[in-house]
Amino acid sequence: MTPLLVSANLIKVPEVGNFLLDAGENTLGQIRRMYDAKESDKLLQDLRCIYISHIHADHHLGTVAVIKAWHEQNEKNLGANSQKLYLVVPSQYKQWLWEYSRIEAYGYKDLNILSCEDFLHSRDGATQVQDRVQRCCSDLSLEAFETSYAIHCLASYTVALTFNNGFKVAYSGDTRPTSGFVKIGKDCTLLIHEATFDDELRAEAVQKKHSTTSDAITTGNQMNAKCLLLTHFSQRYPKLPVIETAKSAEAKEAEKIVAEALDGADPTDDNSSTNSPFLPPKFTPAVASADMKIGLAFDMLHVKIRDFWRLETLMPALRELFKHDIIEVGYAGKENSDAESATGSTRDANQESKSSAKKILRKQQKNKKANIKAEIDAAKEEQPKDGKAKKKLEQNLA
Repeated sequence: MTPLLVSANLIKVPEVGNFLLDAGENTLGQIRRMYDAKESDKLLQDLRCIYISHIHADHHLGTVAVIKAWHEQNEKNLGANSQKLYLVVPSQYKQWLWEYSRIEAYGYKDLNILSCEDFLHSRDGATQVQDRVQRCCSDLSLEAFETSYAIHCLASYTVALTFNNGFKVAYSGDTRPTSGFVKIGKDCTLLIHEATFDDELRAEAVQKKHSTTSDAITTGNQMNAKCLLLTHFSQRYPKLPVIETAKSAEAKEAEKIVAEALDGADPTDDNSSTNSPFLPPKFTPAVASADMKIGLAFDMLHVKIRDFWRLETLMPALRELFKHDIIEVGYAGKENSDAESATGSTRDANQESKSSAKKILRKQQKNKKANIKAEIDAAKEEQPKDGKAKKKLEQNLA
């Protein structure tokens, strides 16, 4: 599984093929950077399906470039036996693909295009639509291909793909938490969920119809997902998300019990230090199930499902790497205190440096004035007692 720099996730299923979930601008460029020429050509040749969750530019602008590269690769290697590429997209996007094909020959004739609406979990569609859906699932070695409405923009969807080999992936696209997504993603092997905002900005997440870290974790718990990959972090708030696991929650509870037994104090109660207008004092973050492995998506990440557990081991290193840029607020516990302490020390050092600089500047100005006065006094003794001449001399020296 490969999340790319843009909003794109490449799922490689052995003996089945490759599936692209969303294709933001320059998805093809990222593929070319990540793999050498031979590998990227093979990857494109094995591409079986592109799914677009909604038609915001950061999720679809790279689609045509990927299709064109796939088409050229298949024409070169398979010729007349070239296979069809499935596209599952919002219905509005189908019209745009056709319009663009009139401008550029990118392989439109070799596409099997279906609407996200055709795969809605609750849909009782026409027989013709059902036949196309069944044929798609058969061609892609899928036991089920289900979509559900997302809470985001008009015509936005979530999706769950269940393969015949038992592997199941659920992808949120951009959305607020929805019961429909939980239903179609139940017991998934991998949940790829957006976490655009950290929890202290959840009011903004509601307003902009995105999810927070806790929203994604809660959805994973409800789905009984085995692995959760958090992605789609807002670049305006560059910080690592705070993740509560069942293990860390148990440790905090143990600390609380010991503290209460000693003197009634609660060392984990840091609500008083919360200053964010978006985070009410009594907010409690979602706690991830002990059985669910959690990883953070980052540029050029490439991970196999069997190695997913390794992503959790990277968290301490990532926190160390970004410790000078991260100010964890609210419920981050000891990490919050350490970060604030480190930030406070840096602030004190900066203030001390500024104060020293000001003292040096004042001393330099004082010495300069003293030197000028001495030059004026010396000139007075040498020059005649002419008032105008003295005044002109003083102006020049000043």
